[in-house]
Amino acid sequence: MKKTYLLLTIALLTNLTLFGQQKEEFKKILGHFVIKVHSVSTQKFSDNIETIDSNTERKWDGNASSLIPPPPPPPVPAVFDTKSRAIHFIIMPKHYTKYAVENDFENDSTTTNGVSEIQKIDRENLKVTRFIPLRFETYEGHKKTYSDFTKYKLLEENKKIRKNIAGYDCFQIILDNIQNNMMVEMYVTEQINLNYHPIFNYREILTNYYPLYIKIYNKDFPNDSFDEYKFFKY
Repeated sequence: MKKTYLLLTIALLTNLTLFGQQKEEFKKILGHFVIKVHSVSTQKFSDNIETIDSNTERKWDGNASSLIPPPPPPPVPAVFDTKSRAIHFIIMPKHYTKYAVENDFENDSTTTNGVSEIQKIDRENLKVTRFIPLRFETYEGHKKTYSDFTKYKLLEENKKIRKNIAGYDCFQIILDNIQNNMMVEMYVTEQINLNYHPIFNYREILTNYYPLYIKIYNKDFPNDSFDEYKFFKY
């Protein structure tokens, strides 16, 4: 009996020690990431979507029994290629700081959009405090919640396809969005263990690795309709 109690005590102390090490390792992860956002919608994508919509448009026969005519076709996607937004994500000992800088310096317009909101996210409970610089006002908000991962299916985990991103060793994974025509290519690292991600905040992803490159694209037009997020270490 004494031997059993001794073994249980050793096991408990071992688990507590390991838990403490994990918490300490989690807290040691600090840094400042700048996430450059690149969004693209080309004329090729716009033309093809317009053709598909025109071919599948349903005609209303004008029957009086149909009280509501069919909805109009969706608007044609705009054409753009912009790199004007950068998201700052700062990992502090007790909280995360997140804000976006949206400025376009490629034209002579005097209209600019600076930092409209700064978020402080508690690292323990993910509770959010919002600061509005323009009005110098602070608001307490709800805590961050994880997004629903059920719409995604992991297709590939390619550990042989590797890149060094922001000083971290990363490998490729591919996700399929089973609810629409979108795919996700990511380069993820196993060297970062955090409970929050500023772009792709899914518990199922963060449990295993941390994304440092994300490309969300149309399956049929991977280079003509996408949003790309690249992490850089400040």
